[in-house]
Amino acid sequence: ANAAAAKVGGATVAQFLAQNFHEISSWKKSGMYQAAIRALDTGIEQLLEVHLVTTFGKDVCLSLSFMSFDSAGERHLLVFTSDITEHKRSEAALQEALQFNQQIIHGAHEGIIVYDRDSRYQVWNPFMEQLTGIPASEVLGRHPLEVFPFLREAGVMEMIEKALAGESPPPNDLAFRVSQTGKSGWTSDWTAPLRNGDGAIIGAVGM
Repeated sequence: ANAAAAKVGGATVAQFLAQNFHEISSWKKSGMYQAAIRALDTGIEQLLEVHLVTTFGKDVCLSLSFMSFDSAGERHLLVFTSDITEHKRSEAALQEALQFNQQIIHGAHEGIIVYDRDSRYQVWNPFMEQLTGIPASEVLGRHPLEVFPFLREAGVMEMIEKALAGESPPPNDLAFRVSQTGKSGWTSDWTAPLRNGDGAIIGAVGM
């Protein structure tokens, strides 16, 4: 274990190394132990995301990769750990904000789009479905360029990136043509940061 892994768990390196993963209750409760055993038994990498309280009392969300390797005739466990706590908190805050405003969004007589921190669509309201001919089911969770490749050249991606960086760029008038449906026209795109109650940027909203 290195210092970074120990810090994620809220421990010192010495405390971390003193543990036997076969005996860590948080591993067993979260499914980490089972993933570790599968990696050791099969030799196949096991990927897992968990939310747990570590042995040292730290509440964290982790992205984990469990792998096995052989050395000196013995099989060993290798674990790569990433702390995704803040990312998960941002996701939860964004979902809470979206639920609160869902009725307003769906009843609006203009297009409303919400992006998460990774620029992926989180809201695609009925007006946008009518404008483009693309239903929300084909858009949500996807990156804009996966669905509408022309948005990079149209300057929309630059506006999203600026909004996620905290800027509020001026409206952008653009021509569009949706190849999947043949819908086309002109629209004005305005994108701004979406913040939570603490003022932290959790996404972007476009109209």
